[in-house]
Amino acid sequence: MVVRCNRYARYDPSSVACIIATTEKVSPPMNRRQKLEALLVESPDDSFLQYALAMQCAADGDDPAAVAGMGTLLDRDPHYVPAYFQLAQIVVRQGENDRARQLLTRGIEMARRAGDDHAEGEMRGFLEQIA
Repeated sequence: MVVRCNRYARYDPSSVACIIATTEKVSPPMNRRQKLEALLVESPDDSFLQYALAMQCAADGDDPAAVAGMGTLLDRDPHYVPAYFQLAQIVVRQGENDRARQLLTRGIEMARRAGDDHAEGEMRGFLEQIA
């Protein structure tokens, strides 16, 4: 048996802060991407989770996974406005300005329909930058 205690347990060994654990291997803690992937298995239709996972992939430098995740999200939920802007930014990094312009044009229309003036303005500004 292994006894693990928090830092206060050394002052009070009888404290309930001590946790007795078996010698079974403990899985290492999951990183953010792994946590999002696990949550998405439980809720595969959750657009926010799909978006968050794609954003985490981009943050991790895995642009191909981010592009695939955002593409899947937009195929399933074309009204998820933030995905257009984020995906356009990623594809610009990859040198695909034409694709980014198409995404932004579509995203601007979706933002306009949704009444999301802020997102529409951001995408218009980005579209002007890459035109």
